[in-house]
Amino acid sequence: EDVHRLGEVVISLKGKVGSLEQNLRQGAEHVTDVEGAVVSMGKQLATVKQVFTDMQNTQGRMLTLELGDRDRKSRRLGRDGDS
Repeated sequence: EDVHRLGEVVISLKGKVGSLEQNLRQGAEHVTDVEGAVVSMGKQLATVKQVFTDMQNTQGRMLTLELGDRDRKSRRLGRDGDS
């Protein structure tokens, strides 16, 4: 009878181990999916950051050009006013 019970326990453990293995595989797949999503989000954030950086650089150049134009105009006005 002890041998019979031992057999039942072994069969039960085999089923639990199989189920545990399946759950571990599914968990690993979920982790892989999440890692992929995080990498994708990182790439998207890098792209957005680059766009904002480019916009700031463009605005800075435009501001520099505008200030340069104003300086040239004021110098011209100063010369014109002197005549």
